[in-house]
This record gives sequence, C-alpha cells and structure tokens, in this order.
Amino acid sequence: MIHELRLACRALLKQPGFTAVAILTMALGIGANSAIFTVVDAVMLRPLPFADPDRVVVVTERLPQIPTASVSPLNYEDVRTQAKSFASIGAYRNTTFNLSGGGEPERVTGKMMSANVLPMLGIAPALGRTFTAKEDAAGGDAVTLISHGLWQRRFGGRTDVLGERLIVDGRPMTIVGVLPQGFTLFQPADLFVPIGPFLAAQPDDRSWHPGLLPIARLKDGVALAQARTELQALAERLARAYPDTSVTVGMTATPAQELQVQGVRTALLVLLGAVGGVLLIACINLAGLLLARGLSRRRDVAVRIALGAGRARIVLHLIVESLLIGAAGGVVGLMLAAFGVPLLLQIVGTTLPRADAVTVDLRVVAVTFALALITGIACGLVPALQSANVDLRDSLSEGGRTGASGSAWQHRARTALVIAEIAVTVVLTIGAALLIRSFARLQQVDAGFDAGRALAADLPLVSVAYEQDAARTAAVDRLLERAAALPGVRGAAVTTQLPMAGGGAAIHFNIKGRPPAAAANWSLAYYRAVSGGYFETMGIPIRRGRGLTNRDRQGSPPVIVINESMARQFFGAEDPLGKRMQLGALPDPAFPWMEVVGIVADVRQAPDAEAKSEMYVPYAQFPDPVLRRLYMNVTLVVSAKGDPTSLITPVRAIVRDIDPNQPLANVRTLEDVRAAAVAQPKFRTLLLGLFAAMAVALAGIGVYGLLAHGVAQRRNEFGVRLALGASPADVQRLVLRQGITLAAIGIAIGLAASLPAVRALASVIFGVGLWDPVTWGAAVATLFAVAGLASWIPARRALRTDPVVALRG
Repeated sequence: MIHELRLACRALLKQPGFTAVAILTMALGIGANSAIFTVVDAVMLRPLPFADPDRVVVVTERLPQIPTASVSPLNYEDVRTQAKSFASIGAYRNTTFNLSGGGEPERVTGKMMSANVLPMLGIAPALGRTFTAKEDAAGGDAVTLISHGLWQRRFGGRTDVLGERLIVDGRPMTIVGVLPQGFTLFQPADLFVPIGPFLAAQPDDRSWHPGLLPIARLKDGVALAQARTELQALAERLARAYPDTSVTVGMTATPAQELQVQGVRTALLVLLGAVGGVLLIACINLAGLLLARGLSRRRDVAVRIALGAGRARIVLHLIVESLLIGAAGGVVGLMLAAFGVPLLLQIVGTTLPRADAVTVDLRVVAVTFALALITGIACGLVPALQSANVDLRDSLSEGGRTGASGSAWQHRARTALVIAEIAVTVVLTIGAALLIRSFARLQQVDAGFDAGRALAADLPLVSVAYEQDAARTAAVDRLLERAAALPGVRGAAVTTQLPMAGGGAAIHFNIKGRPPAAAANWSLAYYRAVSGGYFETMGIPIRRGRGLTNRDRQGSPPVIVINESMARQFFGAEDPLGKRMQLGALPDPAFPWMEVVGIVADVRQAPDAEAKSEMYVPYAQFPDPVLRRLYMNVTLVVSAKGDPTSLITPVRAIVRDIDPNQPLANVRTLEDVRAAAVAQPKFRTLLLGLFAAMAVALAGIGVYGLLAHGVAQRRNEFGVRLALGASPADVQRLVLRQGITLAAIGIAIGLAASLPAVRALASVIFGVGLWDPVTWGAAVATLFAVAGLASWIPARRALRTDPVVALRG
C-alpha cells in the first residue's frame, strides 16, 4: 500500500491542475457537510449531559388558547404526589437576577430549581454541595449555586469562594456550591436558587402559570407513552375536581432532548439535506473528472497491463488515487469548517440551543475523514473499473481510435452524471429561492412600531429598595424625566415587554356584564404595563380614543388601552371605547374595573406570526399585586433625533446617579431587537442560499467539463462537418443544443423531485406559497442561464475548429 500511495502521489502531482480542481471540489462538499454536522451533532445528536438522559422528561400543560404552557404550581404539586410513572420529579423556572456589591452591578441569567433536580440529573457540583430540602422550603436559608463561568469571571476561580455572600436582588445569599464547567439546564444560567420560597408565595389559583416547568425521571420499565397517558388522566381528573379555577385541558411529558431542539429541528434537518445534496453534486463532478481522466490514460493503463500488471492491481492503484483526493479534500474541508462554524454562530446569535457546545472536536474530525474516505472510494470505484477494462490491441495501436466503444460508454456515463447533478441542483435552488423570498417578506413585514433611532435597555428593579409600588414608580418617574431631558431625545418610556421579543405575559380578564359561563370560556390576552407616552415613543399609531399619559396614576380612574386584534376578537361590531374590563377570569370586587380609553394598532411580537390580542395598562396603576414581578422588570426605551447609540453613556450615567447598585442590562437598538427576531430565518436562508449557489456553480462546471471534453473528442468530427459544407454557426449550435438539452432533461427531473422535497419547508416559509410560480420560474431560469453560459464557452471553442488541422489529425 505504501508503494501504491507513492505511485498515486506521483501521478497526481504530474497533473496539478486536475488535482487542484478535484481536491477543491471535494473540499467544498465535505467542508459544508462538516460545518453543518458540527452544529447538528452538538444540538441534536449529542446526548444531554445528564445521567441516562433518555429517561429525563419535562412536563407541560395544554390550555385552550396555548398548546404548550408551563404548569400551574398547584397542578405541579398534584403531579409530584400522585403520578406513579416517575422515579423522581422536581421543577425549575427561568429568571434573571441583579448582582451588586464588590464591583459593577450586573444582570445575570438564573434559574430557580428544586433541591432534588441536580441529584436526579446526576450532576455533582465541582465545589461544595447542592441545596438541602430545608433550604428549598418557605423561610429557608438564602443560598445559591453559581456557574463555572460566573465563578471564573467574578471570583477568579478561587477555591475559597464557598461561604461568600452575593447581593442578589438586594438580598445577601451564601454561595454553597460551584457547578461543573459546561453544565446547562436547557439554557445557560449563572445563578441557581431554591424554588421552594417562590412556590410558597404563589396564589391559590390553578389558572396561574408563572413559568414553572416540572422535570422528571421515568421509572425503570415505564415507557413514555405510559407516563403521558397517566398525566392526561390526571389533568382530566383535576379539571373535574376544580372546575372553577382549572383551565388545563391536557398534560404531557416531552423528552428533554426533544424539547430542547423542537424550535430548530426542521431548519437543521433542511440544512443537513441541503449539504448532502452539495456533497452529492461534488461527488458527481469528481466522478466525471475521473472518468475523463481515465479516458486520457487508457494507453498508459494498457501498457501497464501488457507489462504484467493485473487488472485488480490497476483498479487498486486508481482507487488509491481517488482516496488521496478524498483525504486531501477532507483536510481542506475541515479547515473550511473550522473557519466557517464561528461565522455560523455569529449569524444565528443566541437563538441556537447548546450553542456553547458547537465546536469542531475529535468527533467531527472522525466523521469528516470517514466521509472523505467513503466519498473517495465511491467516486473512484466505477471510473477505476472502467479504466481497467481496456482493449489492449486498440489502445496500443498507433492508429487506434483510443477505444471508441469505451469512450462512448464513458460519454454516456458522464452525461447521466451531469443530468443527475442538474436535477439535485434544481431541488436546492428552488428551496433556496423559496427561503430567500420568504425572508424578504419577513423583512418587509410592518411590525407596527418605528424601529428606527430608538435605544432600549433592560432595567430590573428587583432589589428590596423597590419592593413598594410607590418607591418603584418614583424611581421610574425620575429616570424618565431625566432621560427625556437629554439633548437629542424625542421621548422616553418604559414597558414590561418589548415588541419582537416574544409574546410576553398572558392573563385572563373579564368584561363587565359578560361573565364567562365556564372555565373553558375564560378570556385570555397578552398583557403589558407601559408608562405614559409609550405609544408616541415607539411610534405605535393610536387608531381611536387616546393613549396613556403621565396622569394615569394611582388615585386616578383606572384605564386600559387595547389593540385592534383584541377589539375585533372580544367586541366584534361593538364599540370598545367606554367598556369596562377587569383582570382575572371571573368578576372580583377586589380588583378595579378599568375603562377602555383607546385602541392602538397591532404590534407583532414575532415577524412570522400574526398579531395577538393585547392590552396595555398604565405602569403607575397596579391592578393586581400578583403581577408585581412583571412590573419589577422593565425595559427603558429612548427615542433619539439622531444616532441612538450616542445615548448609551448618558443613560448609564443617569441610572448610576439614581441608584449605583442598579444594573442597566442588554443595551441595544430597536433595529437590533428586530434583527434578533429574524436571526434564525436569516441563518437558514443564508446557508441554504450559499449551498444552492455552490450547487449551481458545480453544476455549471459539470456541464462545461462534459461539453469541453466532448468538443476535444469530436474535433475530427467537426472538421469533417466543416469540410462538407457546415457553417461554423451550425457547429456552435450543435454544441449549444447538446448543453441546453442536458439542462432541460436535468431540470425536468429536478422539478419532479422538488414536488415532495419542498414540503419539508412548509413550516419555515412565510408569506410565499410552496408552489409560487415566480419562485420556481426564477430558479429554472437561473439554471438555464448557467447551463447556457457553460455551453457557450465550449461552443465558441468548437467554432474555431480549423478543418484542415482537424482532418490532418
């Protein structure tokens, strides 16, 4: 084999042009596959870092208006005590915390979780211990676990960090453990606290869903279907037992791995299929190159066989050459993947789960080289077998025709390969064209607000200094007054949820004089608390009535503003202005009736989703103490006359002057908010567009290579035609016709294959029909244009054939 490798290297180095083209062709296909496999492996294939992760499930509820919802704390308690399918069950909740003291105040992501969650998952702290059952109860000691990243960033990795105090939301907490490096519970978090005190403070209301997610381990021998059946039966039993407060219509368990990737699975599978198509086209091109090279080496192969080499040895030698090409393509492709993966992560941002685990590691290297060797053998086997099957007399004869029969077979084989790669390219091009048009439609969607020249920053007012409504409102008033007075500011406001940043909180409400007949008829809408001037600052049009002003405060008549969708859904032909509404599913004298004073334009919370029913209440009026957590996390919006980023420093200075311990987190422009909302569509559109462009280029090269080789082989034929009276234009049309015919056949096959293939894109297409004739027509026209260009260059070469020189040859 060493001898064969040496001979193969020598043969490839003698033809550097062919070798470079072959290696680059394979590198493009293998590199694209390695890059996408790196992402797919980390996100979908690699098991979660838990003990026996296949047995870990997350429990969710199904509500009449929400197919997948968090679990009511009271329902969680019943699942915990009554469900027999689980060996252990706990709960967690995503949240954020303020860290202050000992440095710049910082806003960090965090989780509340039960004391048994980490032991259930088989996670042991790198330092210290986990929570105790006493700490995970009402009145328990204030303790916290910190992530490895926070330990390194804030404490320099000191081993004596245990027992130190952190000021968390204005309260001292003792560090009892440091979690291992790389641990995440679905989403990255820096701080973990017991969830027991939070659960103890929740209202006695089964319709209340504060983001609680039970996580459980199935008992040995219990199947997932069995657990789902038990949960559904339990949900139905609870609905019958508590008809006045329970809105749950179903409950299920989802494997943890499936839950994590459900938002990106379709997009990643589409991209994986696309890069598979690119690799297939690259293999077809390489096989075509090897077939053409085999034809030019027939005399060399015949000499070797005549001197005693067996045909098996010839096949081995030629396969070793293709293996070397595949291996070299794998090396270059791996380099391209290592360079491309960080770029992919920059494009997709934080919307990709387990993005921190996406890296080109030994597993990716092994898969890449296995892929390189397999493709090398697959591409070289048929050309090697055909090259070894030579007619010695014809190949060695000086006047022989270089094996006409073999040449004809090879020509047919190369023609079939080119048709196949055109067909695959059609599928990729149509898919990319659909995604590109879909993304263009997303960019053109009217979000309902003015994203230009506005700055947004999160302001979590969660410390003990802001527990009282009056203190919190006063701090917000001071902040807005000073921010609005800055030079270059048009307006300032706060909101509990920005547009394009997720749906936000949804809450039940009732309309005066229209109490619901049963829990199934409870009304639900999304809920935002905003300050006066919010609609003007955000550029949200007021359709009727008025917006909210600074006069809508405690002591003034309670008011509410609704959007157009809510007006249509709940009032129909009635005039909503002057109607009275109350938070809470059922009329309750403890809550104020709010008068509808305005109707504003719909605002989209996601670019690819229709506007939902939304209500806006004044930030300075607090109709429900249970919602206090929503009010404590606000986002400041400052509308600028010029560049909004010029306001970052003065706004930070204002916040620091008002409260030195108050962090200002996630400062960004509203354009950044909108860009983040389309990060995933942009990611898949760019990648599929890039892969389609690679496929079109490779298909064009394939058509060009086939026709150029055919022109060289048919030089004598063209000379005869010209000598017998054919015009040069006739010869040119002959070559062009052949190229266009190949393209037409390949496109026809590709269109047929695209019919079922594009159905996979149905869930990621927005604003464009899957069978949009403009998109399909543009894709076909592009391929015909590329095929025409690829055919025109060899046709021009045929046009310059000299009949005298050709006939002499």
